[in-house]
Amino acid sequence: LQGPAGEALSVDVAELGPADAEHVVLVVSATHGVEGYCGSALQTEWLTNHLGDRPADVRVVHVHALNPFGMAWHRRVNEDNVDLNRNFPDWSQPLTANPGYEELADVLVPQQWTEAEQQRTTEALLAYAAEHGFPQLQSVVSGGQYTVPTGIFYGGTGPVWSHHFLRDFCANALAPAK
Repeated sequence: LQGPAGEALSVDVAELGPADAEHVVLVVSATHGVEGYCGSALQTEWLTNHLGDRPADVRVVHVHALNPFGMAWHRRVNEDNVDLNRNFPDWSQPLTANPGYEELADVLVPQQWTEAEQQRTTEALLAYAAEHGFPQLQSVVSGGQYTVPTGIFYGGTGPVWSHHFLRDFCANALAPAK
């Protein structure tokens, strides 16, 4: 993956403490890429000022920038428009349907963003809320969906590379922990 200036992107990992520690604390930042800057600051603060506070039988593992593309490009989603929070269901089971999302998909992600389109979007969302209630609108919009790849809160069609990385890393790095 490349960032806006053509730079290589990566996930960084810092493991602190004994590999066979009885307890492990896993800290992950930038699952939603754009939130990675806050996560970076928090991880840096802990490493700078609290590293010595770690008990001897605890290993702390920092995974920085699980979604490096989203972080570099200031996006919530990854390079495939996948919201990583929605990419961890049990893929062997049927996915949660969100039929209301398909009804609103073209309103939520219009082809253009003109004043007329903004007015149409506002009216359509208010009409949906009037018919179904604001809690249902909130659920439909932010509940995640797996059918519209160009839509919002899209979970993908299977595990993306960040998902595989985190599962594989945890299986190997955290295996000795109890």
